[in-house]
This record gives sequence, C-alpha cells and structure tokens, in this order.
Amino acid sequence: MKTADIVTYIRLVLYIPITLAALLDARFVVLVLFCLAQLTDFLDGRIARASGTASQEGALLDSRVDTIGFFFYLLWLWILFPFVYQEYWHFAIILFVLTRLALILGYYRFGQITGTHLWSAKIAAFAGALFLPLLIIFGAISWMVIGTAILGIIAMLEGIAFFALDKKNLDAKSIFE
Repeated sequence: MKTADIVTYIRLVLYIPITLAALLDARFVVLVLFCLAQLTDFLDGRIARASGTASQEGALLDSRVDTIGFFFYLLWLWILFPFVYQEYWHFAIILFVLTRLALILGYYRFGQITGTHLWSAKIAAFAGALFLPLLIIFGAISWMVIGTAILGIIAMLEGIAFFALDKKNLDAKSIFE
C-alpha cells in the first residue's frame, strides 16, 4: 500500500475518535483530532506527487474519504452545535439536497460514488476546515456560518453542473475545463 493512501486511511480512521469525543463534549479533543485529520487531507496528495505514486485510484480514495468525512462533519456539527441546524436550517436543507444530488449524478455518470477536485470544492472545504475549529474556539459568528454555507452551496452547484455537463476528468479544476 502506498504511503499517501495510508495517510488517507488515517484520516478515515480519525473520524471515529472525533465522533466519540464530540459525543463526550470533549471539544478540545475534537479540535486537535480534527486538525490532525485536516493535516492528513493536506498531506496525502502532496506525498503521492512527491513520491511519484499519484494515481487516479488514490485521487478517488481521497475523494471518497472526503465525502465520508463531510457526512461525519455534519454529524459533529449537530452534536456539538445544534443551533447551527436550528437557526440556519434552510442552509442545511439546501446543502443536504445538493449533496445528495451531486452524489447521485456522480454515481450515475461514473458507476461509483465519486467526487471532484474543483476549485470551488477546495475553497468550500478550506472554509469548512476553518469553520469547526473557529466555532469551538470563538462560538457562533453569524457571518461565518452564512459564508461557509454559501461557499458550500456554490461548490455543490458547480459539482452538479460538472456531472450534468458530461465532464469526464475528475481532476478538472473547473467546469470550464
């Protein structure tokens, strides 16, 4: 097994202790483990490229683990910060529907659950990676919740357009490529 893939699997495994820490309301533990998981997401592709082991399979594994992580992320938000869903339920519903639609279209197009590496998705993921730690450290900041949700919606819409426009290159950075 490639080192980069091991790093990706470490991220997947970290989702379990993060969930347990969230259930125990151990927010500092969630913060540390979440940051570690984000570090693995940052490193896996770089390790693959630096070692010359980058592959379509590795990129697909990363996308799948990111997709699984997104659902865990929503669970952690619900456990730790239920007000996000109570006060911003409309964003939650929109993201829920768009995420499902993107997964269904991706499955329809490629015959498997897949994701993209679009810039909008990377920007939304970066905002999301900052969102949970900032919530833990500072509490709710309205503009941060709304801004992160809007970035997520834009990313989901571009992902849906990517699949609907019959794009084939999952490594494309934009629907315009």
